[in-house]
Amino acid sequence: MTLMVPPEIASVLTRLLARNVEIWLIGSRANNTAKETSDWDFVVFGGREVLAALQRETRVPSLDFLVVVSADKYISPWPRPEDGEPKRGNWRLWKWQKISEDQATYEATKWAGEDEYPDISTKRALRVRRCQSAA
Repeated sequence: MTLMVPPEIASVLTRLLARNVEIWLIGSRANNTAKETSDWDFVVFGGREVLAALQRETRVPSLDFLVVVSADKYISPWPRPEDGEPKRGNWRLWKWQKISEDQATYEATKWAGEDEYPDISTKRALRVRRCQSAA
């Protein structure tokens, strides 16, 4: 899939694609629920060397990466503004299933509040093979 993205995101994606890593669009933009102000969420299967390369990049405010560094671990390259810590977690809990070379599904969990039960749903992911600047 060729993805149309803002120029600052196209620049980062192009550098990653040159490393021959798998990049998948997830979240609202992959599931047709995005608003104009929605951020861009990606999963990158690239390991610790890709994580380190991204950590050296200047963070683009509307761009979120989760880098899968092992069969059971993912880490975001940049800290969250609210607590200064990167997102991290158990990749196996996502129940990632590749359904074709260009589509996958995963289990997403959203918490409504501290005293609420989570909303768990199956979401779609789309593989990014090329990107183009939308500007």
